[in-house]
Amino acid sequence: MKLRPEQLAGQLNKGLSPVYLVCGDELLITQECCDTIRQHCREQGIHEREVLNVERGFDWGQLIDAGQSMSLFAERKLIELRLGGSKMDQKSSATLQEYLQLSDGSNILLV
Repeated sequence: MKLRPEQLAGQLNKGLSPVYLVCGDELLITQECCDTIRQHCREQGIHEREVLNVERGFDWGQLIDAGQSMSLFAERKLIELRLGGSKMDQKSSATLQEYLQLSDGSNILLV
């Protein structure tokens, strides 16, 4: 579901989705949306966060590992996949689809 930034808080109050894709031309607005999602996750008891920065030579298997690895301190975690200037290709797209198929919805993915 596509949302405008002013709609995000209302949607989050209805419950967390397993995946969020935040994109846009205005860097400040995208950062504020990500901050809003992070804050809502904390309010829902999701205190662990794993950040994956996609850079040249990134191993996409790290995303699968992050989604499948058990946390020592929490039942759920927020996984942030930061694409930066990277573009999605066939391998990254296939890995993202695999992550979604394997996911039980307990973790939250923020792209």
